[in-house]
Amino acid sequence: MDKKITEYWNEFIKTRPLNVRPTRYSAWAFGNTPEMNDKLGNLVLHGPKRATTSLKWIYERFPNEKKPGVGDYNVILNSSGEPFCTYLKRYRRMAQLALCMHRWAF
Repeated sequence: MDKKITEYWNEFIKTRPLNVRPTRYSAWAFGNTPEMNDKLGNLVLHGPKRATTSLKWIYERFPNEKKPGVGDYNVILNSSGEPFCTYLKRYRRMAQLALCMHRWAF
């Protein structure tokens, strides 16, 4: 793991109460372009983006790929690969994208 990400994580967990400090996290960026990394990261940081999606077939095709789970901590990276913000997954629902509420479908 990159030193900047590790340092960011270590500072983040200092803000958590001792009895609930997380020990694991994933670090990744949204999208597939630098512009999308920053745009979607900013939406998370400032509140409008409150959900993520993934394709079910990814987990069928790659059985070792870990599915996102409730309680997972994520460090979101910007287009330079630097930590941007942290979020905790509080809820998970599997549904067709067409059935998702518009406010979640960023």
